[in-house]
Amino acid sequence: MASPGPALEPEALTRKHRLDEALRASAWRIVPHIPGAPFRAYHQATVTEVPTANGRVLSSRQ
Repeated sequence: MASPGPALEPEALTRKHRLDEALRASAWRIVPHIPGAPFRAYHQATVTEVPTANGRVLSSRQ
């Protein structure tokens, strides 16, 4: 099945299928948030989910 165009594709799928691919091609790692880990642990990494005061911020990379 063909992917819908960007205007019709849900944001979470756009991140997963388009942005993650571009990040991996640029040598970035896609990793889960690790509570208590220092920010330097995420060097050249994108974090899939980050807790906030209003709940967690989710991405499609789960």
